[in-house]
Amino acid sequence: MKFLKNISREEFLVGGAVALLTYFLYSNSKLSKKASSRLKTAPKSVLIIGDSISAEKSNPNRQLLPTQWSTKLKKELGAKNIETDIMAWGAMDTQWMEKTLNKFYEGSPTNGETGKMTKVTFKEDFSMDSPKNYDVAIIFTGVNDALNNKTEKSMVSLQNMVNTLTSKGTKVYVVQGYKHDDKFMTVNLMTPTKYVPTKDGFIPLIKAHKQWEEDLPKKIKNATIIPMFDLQEETSDGIHPNPKGHDIILQKVKEATGL
Repeated sequence: MKFLKNISREEFLVGGAVALLTYFLYSNSKLSKKASSRLKTAPKSVLIIGDSISAEKSNPNRQLLPTQWSTKLKKELGAKNIETDIMAWGAMDTQWMEKTLNKFYEGSPTNGETGKMTKVTFKEDFSMDSPKNYDVAIIFTGVNDALNNKTEKSMVSLQNMVNTLTSKGTKVYVVQGYKHDDKFMTVNLMTPTKYVPTKDGFIPLIKAHKQWEEDLPKKIKNATIIPMFDLQEETSDGIHPNPKGHDIILQKVKEATGL
């Protein structure tokens, strides 16, 4: 209080003005940085890379998944004449994605055949057009890397994918993931699977996946990180989003990219 009494009215007003101007400039710089990460012009082609959360078809019957965020985005972009390819498959980790992307650009088949081919095919029924340079790529991965205890090597694979894509002029976005709190990925929400037969088995998975998401903004370079967001309990098993959850992902991706 004694300190405030020693400050004149003019000094107080000047100090307040400086603080307000500093806050304005800081806030404006953050907004400018956020805006600069959005696309300035509509792309002609988009590539989505991921696992079951981004897959267009189910495993193993390969039925179309119309409520997936990726499927909905592909449909929306198609209405704007923007070509979208989805390179995503359930239970696959980032190292597999890197290998598949490399084979795609090599024009090589992934089913054990030899020689060049006009379409890259894996798991027998997934195909994309022959190698091309995409304007935009969106990568969403990490859960299976944590499950398989491969996060360190997979982070290298993720950076390798970013490097490959950016070298071809592609603007790359990487989805950081969901917030980890009582609403998401807690043991009581988990449904045991053949990979994790008990609920307690998910504890190291949750820990590893949290670390993966924390490391993404620190370790991945030359890509725009789509920051963490709250899925608001909209999951079917603590990991996979339900239809409302996919709508949240779609909204966040569109907000970050401007698609």
